[in-house]
Amino acid sequence: MEDKQIKQFINEHQKLINDNELIKDLCIIKEHNNSRLFDIPYLDFKKSNDYITLNAYYESVELKDTEIKISGPIDGIVYKDIDIHNLFLSSVLNEKYENILKRVCNIIYKNGNESYLKTWNKSDLIKNKITVFLSKYMSFLKTKIYNKSYKIKASNISDVLICIKRKISLHSYKMFSENRFGNADIIITNCVIGSLLLDDISFEFDNIKNDKINYSHNGIYYVGKYLNCKLFIDPYLKYDDNSIYLITSPKNDSPGIRYIYNGNNSNLQTIRDNGFGIKYILNTTDYIDYVGSNNLMIDKICIDMPKNIF
Repeated sequence: MEDKQIKQFINEHQKLINDNELIKDLCIIKEHNNSRLFDIPYLDFKKSNDYITLNAYYESVELKDTEIKISGPIDGIVYKDIDIHNLFLSSVLNEKYENILKRVCNIIYKNGNESYLKTWNKSDLIKNKITVFLSKYMSFLKTKIYNKSYKIKASNISDVLICIKRKISLHSYKMFSENRFGNADIIITNCVIGSLLLDDISFEFDNIKNDKINYSHNGIYYVGKYLNCKLFIDPYLKYDDNSIYLITSPKNDSPGIRYIYNGNNSNLQTIRDNGFGIKYILNTTDYIDYVGSNNLMIDKICIDMPKNIF
């Protein structure tokens, strides 16, 4: 493979990271070309006595190596009018895109489940301080109100959509009151609830330009706007997993998911596999995780759907 093709591929790889709208919606992308260990600065609110202050924090992280492998064509086989190398290089880019997106989604689902399962510690009841008990009791009530499975008692789709809309709006305002960086502006759900939201009058189709289409056709995808939120559907979420994940997209130095990569440490290798073909190996150095002392930018709703609605 020529050096010109490798250089062009690395440029395409950089473009994939920096210009992909879906990745930019879900996390903050930054390039770090120095040491593997470094500090990520972020801003967060802290409540102290009767006032709230915006403070600067740092979180120490480490860039790690990621390897993507794709098996290429068998040596000696000629494909007429087909650029074999470019064909398999596109497969490498697609695999890298899915790798990033899968890691981001796993963080969203993990943090969403943690937010959903937040509850009080019953052992605190034995403490003598009445203020501790009251604080935990109020936290318990809030958990019961917001985080329990929301059972919808409705006999038609219209009533179901009204209930879902009410729940999303309630949680969105709750997130804003807690994180103070904004309401939820991204929704991720499965195909079942997604199909219901697409039929609601509050759903708005959005123009999708050709240059904004994702590389992958197998993962999470954007369908439009619902209640001023970008609506994404993840086909990998189970059919009976009626969860709705709400995300306040990170802005500038707010808490949220960070994707940090070393642009100078991306390289592509082609290795001949003893006559069986060519292996394309993409080596990159990056970091993906949630940055912040608390998990207030991601939330989850569980909908207990009526069984007779479909």
